Amino acid sequence: MTEKERKRELRRLLTARSAAMDPALRRQCGEAACLRLLQSGLWEKASGVLLTASTPQELDTAPLLRAALLQDKPLFLPKCRGKSMDFFGLRSLSELRPGAFGLLEPPDERPLEPMPGLLAVVPALACDKRGIRLGKGGGYYDRFLSGFEGATACLVLEQMLFDALPREPHDAAVRYLFTQQRTIDTADVRQLRPVPPARRGRACPV
Repeated sequence: MTEKERKRELRRLLTARSAAMDPALRRQCGEAACLRLLQSGLWEKASGVLLTASTPQELDTAPLLRAALLQDKPLFLPKCRGKSMDFFGLRSLSELRPGAFGLLEPPDERPLEPMPGLLAVVPALACDKRGIRLGKGGGYYDRFLSGFEGATACLVLEQMLFDALPREPHDAAVRYLFTQQRTIDTADVRQLRPVPPARRGRACPV
């Protein structure tokens, strides 16, 4: 089985696992992960934040969206066009409109311009401790991150955190993981000896 096929099978299995989670526990864990990020120096120092309006299969990013707007922190959300993804500024949640793949998107009036200190909070179904994500399979974020120079982070449940996921050459790693229990700097993990693939880490609720 190729890495691509392994990822496809894992995506199917983990989507089902995510859907079967207790909604109240999922919400509680997601809020704890968001709070951990909001209280971090990474968030505090960010000159602007790249976020998505989450789907039901992802951890709710609404607390992060509201916090960025309340703190007057420049906020940017993606618009997908063909195989490309570009970010545009958002000044109010009321500006969001349904776009590609049913995702809520910002207006295309304020394109992201390069600036130092940006933080990209990247969506993921699951992650491993090296920062490798399992996303939806479109490759949009891998292409975007290949040219992104800011900090990168993911929100991920402990129940969806693995020691190692399948990885293809184009897969881009994120630097920081925020779960309901801890923060992981994946640069530290990548310096350690590799572990066997697809071995799940601890699955502990809050």
